[in-house]
Amino acid sequence: GFRRLKIDDQVVLLRMATYNLVILNHSRAYEPETGFYNYFNFTQNEIKKIRELFPEFDVIHSHYKRTGVMTQRLGLTEMEYAYMSCMLLLNDEYPGLEDVE
Repeated sequence: GFRRLKIDDQVVLLRMATYNLVILNHSRAYEPETGFYNYFNFTQNEIKKIRELFPEFDVIHSHYKRTGVMTQRLGLTEMEYAYMSCMLLLNDEYPGLEDVE
């Protein structure tokens, strides 16, 4: 299991997978008809203000939408989301891993 890995490898895996895991799991609630997706449970006004103050975050919104569209088209089950999350977390090709066996 994950806890049997060297602590340095655990840190690398978590650091490298976090963004993708957040995008995948927040995109699960994407609604293609309305374009709605869960953005850390912020209200629409809060999201608008964040985008106004931090325009560089717009790439995050495009990632949410693109991932949401793809996962909705695939019709993933909860189990498939769980498997995808595991695949993202336990990727032995992340740079910096010491023990990939």
